[in-house]
Amino acid sequence: MKNKNIISVFYISILLLAIFLIIFPFAHDYISWKQINLGKIDKMLIYIGISNIIFVFISSICIKYMKNISIKIQLTIFISYLIISTILLFNYSIHFNKNNRAIWKIASYQLEKTNLSKLIISKIKNPIIQAEDINDVKAEFTADPFLIKHKNEFYTFFEVFNSSTKKGEIGMASSRDGLQWKYEKVVLSESFHLSFPCVFTWNGSYYMIPESAKSKSIRLYKSIDFPYSWKFEKSILDRGNYLDNIIFKYKNLWWLFTSTSNANLYLYYSKSPLDPWKSHPKNPIKHDDADASRMAGNIFIKNDSLIRFAQDDYPNYGNGIRSFYINTIDSMNYKETEITTIPNFRGKDKFSLNGVHSISILETSKSYLLILDEY
Repeated sequence: MKNKNIISVFYISILLLAIFLIIFPFAHDYISWKQINLGKIDKMLIYIGISNIIFVFISSICIKYMKNISIKIQLTIFISYLIISTILLFNYSIHFNKNNRAIWKIASYQLEKTNLSKLIISKIKNPIIQAEDINDVKAEFTADPFLIKHKNEFYTFFEVFNSSTKKGEIGMASSRDGLQWKYEKVVLSESFHLSFPCVFTWNGSYYMIPESAKSKSIRLYKSIDFPYSWKFEKSILDRGNYLDNIIFKYKNLWWLFTSTSNANLYLYYSKSPLDPWKSHPKNPIKHDDADASRMAGNIFIKNDSLIRFAQDDYPNYGNGIRSFYINTIDSMNYKETEITTIPNFRGKDKFSLNGVHSISILETSKSYLLILDEY
């Protein structure tokens, strides 16, 4: 009797776990975004939950109609199932993580000015920039695009992951119309990893703060021959693992967003990019929130409103992008609210294949030009 009770507890535990695995992805999506949009990890959890229910159902039938099955055999079947499930889950996780890093590429879309959720049918052939287009280094993937318009020419700066050196470098592509793109070259490389090249203008010159977390600093570069040559100016923040940094000017102050993990967000301000930066008194302005902390692109201004794009890195990196109105930003306060009228750029939607984590939007005469990375 005691052994039968143990088996019953095992089966009930598997059944409860199965129910949780099936319900959790739907509940998480609805609570977070008020919509259901399942990604690869979500579907994997659901499949495991369904397989657990099937296992319990088949096992219960065998026990009912084959009463001579010993407790030892039942335990053997149960343990074997757990081992096989664990191996399959482990193999899937390795395969997913490997592909997740290897196949990032950059795509472009046109959006209506009156409706950012409505695509315009155009002649853009996606992806516009992928590893196969990089001809000066051996590239594994391209990611983190930033869009700039200079003298009627469009430029995109982005990470090129060099598979030979196993570090990121900053590449550049150009376009006359924003539709047809040509890869130019790697324009910035260091002995450490670079990515997420936030480009901005100040005093008539172009500057860049690529992510350089491996150097434990946020490094500021100035263009000496735009867009091809960049010179290191100074480190504006030191002694930190600063990720995906965004800088912009608003109300006579310069503002800097940065993260030290996927789940937090810090804000700094200064009189100019070269002056000392002060930490905001509300820091971290986001804490323990992998759904909406790490920056996903530069600040977008629409109808005099500031819009912040944030990476949704839960349950996995590159799960999607969420949008927030910055309601208040000054030296004492920071407040933001999520935007429901702009789509959450997520995997398996009309914008990307499986995932996305960086976005850049630029206003043109007839539409908004949107560039993002996807896999």
